[in-house]
Amino acid sequence: MCRIFGVVSDQEVDEENLFRASRCMLSGGPDQQWVKHGKNWSIGANRLAIQGIDGGKQPFQLNNLICVFNGEIYNHRALRELLVCQGYAFSDFCDGNIILPLYQEFGKDFLTRLEGMFAIAILELDAEGKCVSAFLASDQSAMKTLFYRVDETGLYFASSLKALNEITPNPFSIRDGFVYEYVSRKAVWGPDTVYEGVNVLGSGETLSYSATSGGHRLGTYQHEFAPLQIDGLDQTSEQLDALLHQEIASMADVDVNICSVLSGGLDSSYITSIVKKYTDKLDAFHISYDHHWPGDESHYARMVAQAHNVKLEHIKVDVAQLPNYVAEYIRHLDQPNYAPHCLSTYCLFKEIGNSGYKVAFTGEGADELFCGYDRLIRAATDTDENWFEKFFAIYGISPFRNGSYFKKGYLENLCETNYAPPIEPAPNRSRMQSVLRYDSKSRFPYYILRRVDSLSMASSVEVRMPFLQPRVIDFARKLPDEYLYSSGVGKQCVLRAGKKYLP
Repeated sequence: MCRIFGVVSDQEVDEENLFRASRCMLSGGPDQQWVKHGKNWSIGANRLAIQGIDGGKQPFQLNNLICVFNGEIYNHRALRELLVCQGYAFSDFCDGNIILPLYQEFGKDFLTRLEGMFAIAILELDAEGKCVSAFLASDQSAMKTLFYRVDETGLYFASSLKALNEITPNPFSIRDGFVYEYVSRKAVWGPDTVYEGVNVLGSGETLSYSATSGGHRLGTYQHEFAPLQIDGLDQTSEQLDALLHQEIASMADVDVNICSVLSGGLDSSYITSIVKKYTDKLDAFHISYDHHWPGDESHYARMVAQAHNVKLEHIKVDVAQLPNYVAEYIRHLDQPNYAPHCLSTYCLFKEIGNSGYKVAFTGEGADELFCGYDRLIRAATDTDENWFEKFFAIYGISPFRNGSYFKKGYLENLCETNYAPPIEPAPNRSRMQSVLRYDSKSRFPYYILRRVDSLSMASSVEVRMPFLQPRVIDFARKLPDEYLYSSGVGKQCVLRAGKKYLP
């Protein structure tokens, strides 16, 4: 796990700016820092050492290719074996050192072979060491952040907006209209950011840049898996359970101690119960606030921990200290985020980091993929022709359909600026699957995952999310509606799969 940044430009970047960019992201990679220069390029990485700790020096280089990488490749052992059979040799077992050999063998299609979370930047150099092209890529859920800017001076990219601002020659300016989007969405959805001309890679998105012409092109890629065999909810749930075991087995194979986040809800409880199978000792972290809070699930967390012989670390937050935490976590967020979870997320990972853990498992993504929210069920079953307007209104900071909280003309402005990107139905896809796809690709990476990435890495903690692996996403996309929700209750497949593990 790392933080990365880079420049492809004929304009020289002052070395001090590169070091400032590195320092901006130090908490995301405190173990090692590197910067490397070429004739028209500079790249850097900060490392949080998790896999192949004795190796893993970046940038990775192979012939005329050079690469920086943020993330984890969970199937790196199998891919390394494949590459060894092709004649490649490796000096260490860092997961990132397989990227360039795969790129050299399979071109941009190498991305479909990766299982993990990542933001990757690959530069191709000519015989004189000058960069002729660059290739950026994000994983299928955009779990790892990669901001970029392309202008008349070149290509600039970084894992944070603060770092990106340090290496671009032209100052950032606030983008007109972003406030309207923020108020109606609770976050700034990609590909735009709060800054004019600065963008972020989305789920399964790539960017190809020509240093010769200065042009760039966005693209996407998609994993392909075998059709899902549907033979009853019990059998399908067993398939999901086996799939999650397979994913977690590879994700738990690391060179550092692991822990889990145990909220007491279904998803984190289910994931924690599986993770415990792959480690002799497991600590789980649960957060709550002092006094009484509605919806507190501490008693469920204790039940799960006791059932699976997991040590529960209970973090109790003093409500009187909340203003101090707000000031702290805002410094680590690149963009406004209205999620009330921000406080809990920041305090939680701060304690996990202080306890010496670098890797934490969570149940993130299950609700968005398997229909865990009432609003998703209502959107899929609403017969009103204005169902989408009612569905999107829930995203807003306050209800805007009646206009009672806004000045005259506000709603009209939102409509004119396309405040609510439409859902694009696809052949052979139910409305529920269309809604889930919309929610998980348009909203989830920017509202939830940007928060998770920024606030966990603020404490040098990497979050591993089994539900967001390509095979699990593909599985969820192929489920019929009745395996997603029934009688107003969502996550039917997950409920059935987790039943045998949970009290």
